[in-house]
Amino acid sequence: MSEQIKYCKACGYANLLEAPSCKLCKSTEFASEPLEKISLHAAKSGVERPIGVTIMAVAQLVVSALEVFLFGTFSTLFSTLDLGGTNALLSSVLGSTTSTTNDMGALLLLFGGLSLVFSLVIAFGLLMGKRWGRSAMIFNGLFDLFLPPVGTVFGIISIVYFMRSNVSDYFNDKN
Repeated sequence: MSEQIKYCKACGYANLLEAPSCKLCKSTEFASEPLEKISLHAAKSGVERPIGVTIMAVAQLVVSALEVFLFGTFSTLFSTLDLGGTNALLSSVLGSTTSTTNDMGALLLLFGGLSLVFSLVIAFGLLMGKRWGRSAMIFNGLFDLFLPPVGTVFGIISIVYFMRSNVSDYFNDKN
């Protein structure tokens, strides 16, 4: 005698009739017939990407674009303006006779570019469900804790969200 099954309405997974919740997505809503419309991702892996992962990936891209704009703006300011004696102050502190503000502008622009690349890689990892994407986002959240006030809030949200079991399950299901 074959075992009777029921189908999860959320992901379409075939569960045993006795199961109180779906083995994959933990939903408690079932259908007696298989679902016809199952997303490609759910059909392949059994776990849908949590909406928060998508939101965090998009937030990474938006924040990185803002950082590039700000770093670009400040690098232009440092390279074109004296900013009320900043050249002399930085030169005396750093012990340099060259244009220290031009160097600072270049460093800011470089940092903005590296931040953009890092954010693009994280966003790609999150959207593709890669474990390293989740790990990088947690690491990024730890770094953000030291950038008050907005970075601290974003860091706490990132760490707490990506440590949740359903989010962790999504990334552990991937290779």
